[in-house]
Amino acid sequence: MRKHTGICVLTLVLLAAGTLWSSAAFAGDHLYNESAEVNSMMTKLGRGLANVLTGWLEIPKQIGKSIHETDPVSGTLVGVCRGAAWTLARTAAGAFEVITFPFPVPKDYKPIIEPEYIVKAMWGEPMPIISDRNNNAWEGIETPGTPRPRQ
Repeated sequence: MRKHTGICVLTLVLLAAGTLWSSAAFAGDHLYNESAEVNSMMTKLGRGLANVLTGWLEIPKQIGKSIHETDPVSGTLVGVCRGAAWTLARTAAGAFEVITFPFPVPKDYKPIIEPEYIVKAMWGEPMPIISDRNNNAWEGIETPGTPRPRQ
């Protein structure tokens, strides 16, 4: 019986806290500013976690860049060294952002490493065959046997 009492009290406390939080959400602009700051904090936390978990992708990224700039053998060696250094930097930056996410450090929760995420920097923009300059997906792709539009 005592176990159920504790669970009931905890449930009531959580419901009361949720009710107070939801009623405060309609209090006005002051809460909007706070929610914008909370959004910035959560973005910083997510960015930090992403960089901690994906920092190791700097190694294949740097190997690919180095091979493209030079030959495969020296590009691999240089890329591994660069990638290891960038892995440490990106992972450390991510850990710093995870630890300091509640504080606006640097100013306004700005990222401390550019690009913010490794994945966007690795794969870049969408392939041109999938979207054209006007971001119209599949436009401009010709399939065999289809007539071309007259201009």
